[in-house]
Amino acid sequence: MSVLRSRSDYLKQFDGGVTSDTRQVEALRQAHAIRMLEIELYWKRAAYFWTFIAAALAGYFVLQQKALVDSFDSTYIVTCLGFIFSLAWYLVNRGSKSWQRNWEAQVDVLARLRLKPTRGLRSPQTAWA
Repeated sequence: MSVLRSRSDYLKQFDGGVTSDTRQVEALRQAHAIRMLEIELYWKRAAYFWTFIAAALAGYFVLQQKALVDSFDSTYIVTCLGFIFSLAWYLVNRGSKSWQRNWEAQVDVLARLRLKPTRGLRSPQTAWA
């Protein structure tokens, strides 16, 4: 698959050229639905990571309160787990944002054709302006 560098390249991917109305409307519906799915999945993933990070934080404080002589190994393991979950959450967020930006760009291009009066604002992140 080739890289689509412009709005017209994107629109040429529809059968019938740039004015294939029914396929563009269906593509707009699907792109919007997938964009909404990405947003929903973001919050689900965030809830999982918040739970893991909160558990690691609680475990850290419980181990600090016990203040056992040999608790350094346990504290170190819990701290490393908290760091790993935080880093994983950051990387997952970056990937999610990339996909959300992709679907928002597609919705923006298709909506400009179908919904011109209601879509007046442009996002500075949109590559296909």
